[in-house]
Amino acid sequence: FDGDPLTIFEPDPLVREAAELLTSRSLVMDMGIGRFQNSLFLAEQGNTVHGIEKDFGLANDALKLRQFVGGWALNCHVEAGDITEVSLGSEAYNAVVATLVLQELTPEAQESVLETMRRITKPGGLNIIRAYVAEEREQIALPQLSLYEPGELERLYFNDGWLIEKAKSSDES
Repeated sequence: FDGDPLTIFEPDPLVREAAELLTSRSLVMDMGIGRFQNSLFLAEQGNTVHGIEKDFGLANDALKLRQFVGGWALNCHVEAGDITEVSLGSEAYNAVVATLVLQELTPEAQESVLETMRRITKPGGLNIIRAYVAEEREQIALPQLSLYEPGELERLYFNDGWLIEKAKSSDES
């Protein structure tokens, strides 16, 4: 952009895998779009994607990339904002994506975002989450990050009545 080279990054492998479970024309929320790779990939698959990004520079880059690519990329709608502060309705999305954003939040904010994700997902929909998992000693070594314990997210979703298609902790191969 503005003389910088255009780079479209590969989508998260978990998002690529989960996309196979979506029907074309699904409505998807991408919470924390980062470099926009997951949103673009999901739009290319025929879905409409709403993305939120708190970094205004990244959100602006996503809007420029969306315009540059055109066509199916115009099915990506970008909003600059904080995922902990957005006001969203209920059961609106077939899938909600959060890849590598939760560790940046406080445990309380994580809980709130996960509750929002579950609330805005249609029955039978997907929550696609990639989050860092660490043992207690690793959590102590990385106090700036809010990391999950092995199995913590899986238990949360299972206890809330969700069917878990795939769950993997860092201690699994």
